[in-house]
Formats: sequence, structure tokens, C-alpha cells
Amino acid sequence: MENGHAARDLRELRDLLEAWRDARRTAWQTTIKVVTTAAYRPGSRPRCPAPAWSG
Repeated sequence: MENGHAARDLRELRDLLEAWRDARRTAWQTTIKVVTTAAYRPGSRPRCPAPAWSG
């Protein structure tokens, strides 16, 4: 960063970090959507057995 391009290098690093954070956030959001969609599909069976006290 001492070659006169420090400002540009820092901008690029910040952009890279922002892109990484966006990708991580999107991956988590996609994971949550997949899990919740699979768990609540219409016509799907419950994922856990009904409690013994249910009728």
C-alpha cells in the first residue's frame, strides 16, 4: 500500500469485504427459506411425532 495506490487499494478491500458480507447474508437467508419452505410445505407430514396428549 506504499506505492501511491493506497486509497484505491483500501476502496477495493472495502468493496471486497462488503461483497463478502452480502454473500454471507444471502446464503443465510437462502438457507432459512429452504428450511422453512421444506418444513411447511402443504400436504407434507409433520417432522416430529404428535404429543401423546393430543387427540
